[in-house]
Amino acid sequence: MVNYEVSLGKSDHVVLTWTLLLIIPPVPSNQVKHNYHKCDYQGIQRSLQTIQWKDRWEGITVNEMWVDFRQKLREVVDMYIPLKTESKRVRNRLSNHVQRKISERGRAWQKYRQYQSGRNFAKYKQLRSEVNRAIKKEEDQKRKRILAGFKTIRKGFMATCAVNRQLKTM
Repeated sequence: MVNYEVSLGKSDHVVLTWTLLLIIPPVPSNQVKHNYHKCDYQGIQRSLQTIQWKDRWEGITVNEMWVDFRQKLREVVDMYIPLKTESKRVRNRLSNHVQRKISERGRAWQKYRQYQSGRNFAKYKQLRSEVNRAIKKEEDQKRKRILAGFKTIRKGFMATCAVNRQLKTM
């Protein structure tokens, strides 16, 4: 069954929703992920500089050198780079007031779709505008809170930059 939902923002396009039942078991990632932001690069450098590479690799082939180097580098990486801890990222959540407004807007849209009249559409448009203003106001307040925190705590600014800069793996 396809449902006609409220349009997004000021768009004149209708949002279509439907239920699709799929049973997919969650697949945990077995991939080891290192936290390179907390790496001890000087420790790695010191560790690799203490090795006598010429003596170590005397009389062996290039492939054997590569295997040895790769093994040694993995040992050093495991020693000096901590593993990442899995953390669930908190989604940006809207306040209860805005969520109620969004629900009210959805009900007004459904009422308009059922009984198409000028009065129902005007009520929906009014609620749509209120929701858009409320969302924009909350986003501005959140942005101002974050910026105000940066004035006092430089580390918070750097952490936010690091989070936004990280590459996500799929």
